[in-house]
Amino acid sequence: MYVDRNADGRSTPDEVLSGVSVQLARDNGDGVYNALQDTVVSTLTTDAAGQYCFGDLDPDSSYFVLRPAQVINGESLRSVVSPLISGGQPGTLIDQFVTRQTATAVPPAPSSNGSILTFADESEVIGRERDLNVELIQGIGEVALAVNPFGLEDLLEFRNSPGTIGTRIVTWDGIDGDSDQIAGGLHSRDLTMAGQNTGVVLRGGVDASGADTELEIRLHKSGVEGYSQVTFQLPVNGGNASGYVFLPFDTFTGPVDPTNVDAIQLVISRGGQGTDGKIALIGASGPKQFDIPEVIRADLSVTKTNNANTLLAGASTTYTIVVTNNGPDDVSGAVFEDTFSSNL
Repeated sequence: MYVDRNADGRSTPDEVLSGVSVQLARDNGDGVYNALQDTVVSTLTTDAAGQYCFGDLDPDSSYFVLRPAQVINGESLRSVVSPLISGGQPGTLIDQFVTRQTATAVPPAPSSNGSILTFADESEVIGRERDLNVELIQGIGEVALAVNPFGLEDLLEFRNSPGTIGTRIVTWDGIDGDSDQIAGGLHSRDLTMAGQNTGVVLRGGVDASGADTELEIRLHKSGVEGYSQVTFQLPVNGGNASGYVFLPFDTFTGPVDPTNVDAIQLVISRGGQGTDGKIALIGASGPKQFDIPEVIRADLSVTKTNNANTLLAGASTTYTIVVTNNGPDDVSGAVFEDTFSSNL
């Protein structure tokens, strides 16, 4: 938040406003701010750099940023309401899990199974191909992955039977026609979108039996030994795809930079008891930014007098010009131009 003194649309250190009260209101679903219907869920003040950040928001909700009218350091700030901000949608989509696809490994162990599905464009899947690979390592039962298996929910289901040990992997590596090998078909994709995205976001959940299920995101680069990875767990919520998880890129460890990625994998490993879980969306995202510039407001008036009612031909006169700033803000660098009529 800043006072845009030179009206250039950018903030400089001498223009920032600290200590300003900012509120976050949850939209009631109509997309239009109404103080009586949209509930304020958080209030904070800007820091020494004039910055503010609301975190841990509901990804399925939309919000408005509010700045109430107030006076800070002698500056009279007007009331401001942001446009509608939807925080949960990724800036870079990895997978929406819409089109049906399944892979199941069955006894006798060890056994494995794969599935390949290609797409006409990237509206559902990054790289236009989704590869599923499942492996039953030990036990008598199934290890499975299924995308929208009944055509009713856009999500990825993962499960394994009690007493089985296995691995489930989803790979996004471009079109290669292979569910097992990792290709480089994302062609140096910048998952950060030049810094706009700061991590991987997904929505998911597991049932109680999967409380200690570990998942892993891996980023691969052709010609680079190893991969960058982050390990995480999904919320225990009855196995519904409603829990929000954000994995900052700076928590990934390994040699692959998120600005230069050839393949992405989601790895789900589980052994022992049965596990059911779902993931509804995965992508790369970052904070949604709303800058609040305070434009200089000043009412300038000009008077021009020469204290002469009549001016004889050939005579000279002196004009006095007075420019008055009626406020409320100070003005510097203003230029006044006075142009005489061409017939004088």
